[in-house]
Amino acid sequence: AMIRAVAQTFGPVFRAVGRGLDSLGHSLGGGAIEKLDRSSRFVPLKGKSPFVGSGVFVAPNATVAGDVTIGAGSSVWYGAVVRGDVEKVKIGARTHIKDRAVIHVASAMSGKQRGTVIGDDVLIDTGAIVHACTLHDHAVIGPNAIVQDGAVVE
Repeated sequence: AMIRAVAQTFGPVFRAVGRGLDSLGHSLGGGAIEKLDRSSRFVPLKGKSPFVGSGVFVAPNATVAGDVTIGAGSSVWYGAVVRGDVEKVKIGARTHIKDRAVIHVASAMSGKQRGTVIGDDVLIDTGAIVHACTLHDHAVIGPNAIVQDGAVVE
């Protein structure tokens, strides 16, 4: 009961301080495009921060982490994760990553270190997994599809 009382008392304070620091960091480093709670949207990893082009929409509960570049006019929808932790993720212009999709890269531990390259005007539908592969311009990845390491979709 005592732990719960402490959490209820100090939890909101810690969240407010975190939001303030996050806002300060985004204003100093640029990058924020809308006034929503950005606490989990843009996450630096291993000294690399995401770069987001103009007119990009990233939903409030989506995560873009690490060495990620997103081209102008693209979108990352609710619950999606784009993670460039050990390699780079490059997403072209006007590309749409729908709800709960996961974009990731491969580490050397998986056999070969590979990034993920996604072209312009690509649609990655709801729940899809795109891992360490290349999607050329105008590719369409269907709902819940899995595209694995080294694949090339034209």
